[in-house]
Amino acid sequence: MGEVNLNNIMIMYHYIRDKSKFNAFTTKQFNNQLQLIKDKGYRFITIKELIIDNPDDKTCCLTFDDGIKDGFTNALPILQEFDAVATFFIPMRIFIIDEILNIQKRHLLLAKLGEKGFIKEFDYFAGEEYTSKNINEFKYMLDHMDNFILNQIFNRYFNESVEFTKIYLNREDVKELSSCGMEIGTHGFNHCYLGEMSYNKIKEETRLSYGICKNLFQIPFSMSYPMGSYTPLVGKIMKLVGYKAGATTTKLNNISLDTNPFQLNRYDCIDKEIGEL
Repeated sequence: MGEVNLNNIMIMYHYIRDKSKFNAFTTKQFNNQLQLIKDKGYRFITIKELIIDNPDDKTCCLTFDDGIKDGFTNALPILQEFDAVATFFIPMRIFIIDEILNIQKRHLLLAKLGEKGFIKEFDYFAGEEYTSKNINEFKYMLDHMDNFILNQIFNRYFNESVEFTKIYLNREDVKELSSCGMEIGTHGFNHCYLGEMSYNKIKEETRLSYGICKNLFQIPFSMSYPMGSYTPLVGKIMKLVGYKAGATTTKLNNISLDTNPFQLNRYDCIDKEIGEL
């Protein structure tokens, strides 16, 4: 199980939607990309099939992060047109607590207010000017701070219960995805930086997400690390919990014969390199 097909590529998706202010891949782009991959001779498989079967032909693992409803409403019909399967990585918290994760609150606010408007709102609620206007630094800060200010801004513009049902997969959606041959994996529980956590916290996060997925849907074979946060300790704990593989957000190269199954590389769907594979 330690060796993986050199001819495999793995691609990461989040939002698949049209006419959106989100940083989204359109349905046409998704359709065209699957056609391109198919024309280049790749066969679509799940991560479990990749690791267990270790096929020697050209294969592609399509993956969807964050449990976004687009995967069911917009991506599934296109996947079925291509007779393709995919792996859906879902933060298991969304089936236990009806609260939008910080990362989606951020996406919604960015779509509504724009980068400058969002930072201006933050400055207003924080009571002082935020020192950096670099949006990536701003996002990182939001991921590492108490969510009190973020919630104040979010609640000013959105009804959380309404947006929750619109943005996330529900249990029936996931069961339907599974019945259509899709693999269900986890994206942690709280969608946090696992690589920055203590041993016990990593164990708690991975065990909780594993157990919920097992009880509600299927035994999870793999996890994708939220924000790509991975360390060898994370991989070791995941293996102890029962996971067999983990996906990062790094696009160093295709999956090679000596790839660590707990550090599988993925291209982002917007990467130009996909067209050159």
